[in-house]
Amino acid sequence: MTIDAIDAMGCQKKITKKIISAGADYAIAVKGNQKYLFEDVKYFFSVAEQANCKNVKHDYFEATNKGYRRIETRRYWITNHLEYLVAPESWAGLQCIGMAENETLRDAKKTIEKRCFIVSFAAETKVFGNAVRRHWSIENSLHWVLDMSFRDDECRIRKNNGAEIFGVVRRLALNFLKEEKSNKRGIKGKLYRAVLGIAYAEKLFSRLF
Repeated sequence: MTIDAIDAMGCQKKITKKIISAGADYAIAVKGNQKYLFEDVKYFFSVAEQANCKNVKHDYFEATNKGYRRIETRRYWITNHLEYLVAPESWAGLQCIGMAENETLRDAKKTIEKRCFIVSFAAETKVFGNAVRRHWSIENSLHWVLDMSFRDDECRIRKNNGAEIFGVVRRLALNFLKEEKSNKRGIKGKLYRAVLGIAYAEKLFSRLF
């Protein structure tokens, strides 16, 4: 089974159609860009969690990793209860909703991150967890590169959809820089050269045309 794990920017109905029509499955993060869907999924798991998931058919998986000065616990819930969503049939192939929780204890400081997902395959948390973890690993690596090369965390654009738009532009630029092989320098070096010379910048962005 081929599974596409996609972040919230990919939570679009037309994208789910393309994935399903290609014979693949998806686990797509849901955030504020799909306000009502996000609120529905988040509310469902909030209520279910308060009741310890009693009388809610679901699958659960938990795994813990220990490293140097760090303990990471990953928890996954998945259920095929879609009756709480508005028009679930409008999302191609939708079978389940899921929640992933990442709890990290580092130097006696605990952090917890939760994410909601829409899922196109059966309620199996190990499959769901593997897809989410693989995506999280790729996303964290990407975030580190964006922060180091583009100072992503220092960006203060907040108005309307500005943050999401600039996020897409940075990722697009990063892909162009990675694909450009004539320059053997790293991402930051290539970016610096593009700033200094219009010819090199045009060479990078000529991939758009």
